[in-house]
Amino acid sequence: LEVEPNHAAAKQMQQEVERDWNKQCRDQKKNFRKIFDKLSGEDREAEELERKEREALRERCAVRWTEGDLDSEAFVLGSTPACSGKDWGLALSRTVVWAVEQLALEGHDCLSRDLSRAAIWFIGASSTCEQELE
Repeated sequence: LEVEPNHAAAKQMQQEVERDWNKQCRDQKKNFRKIFDKLSGEDREAEELERKEREALRERCAVRWTEGDLDSEAFVLGSTPACSGKDWGLALSRTVVWAVEQLALEGHDCLSRDLSRAAIWFIGASSTCEQELE
């Protein structure tokens, strides 16, 4: 929209439109900020509730990580260091144990704390390396 330079009424109208437009933009930003803050708070509450539920399910599961093992909560958050890949046997056994824990967290408690032993068969794993999980 162009306004003739010597047309005072048109200039005044353009300034009013610009003022209204800027005010609407500011108000919209404030409203969006309020909405997103509210949604963010709801998301945090939902995440906290889900974390507590997963913690309770983790307690029922037989998987217990020791110091220096995989921290499955940190793994979910993406804050675990990368593996070098040199010890494939350790990586395989940790992956299987992690999978058992994940199944429990999804409601499929295939290895509960009541069990004293479990057998896990690796189909297609190398026969030159025996893995025993106790």
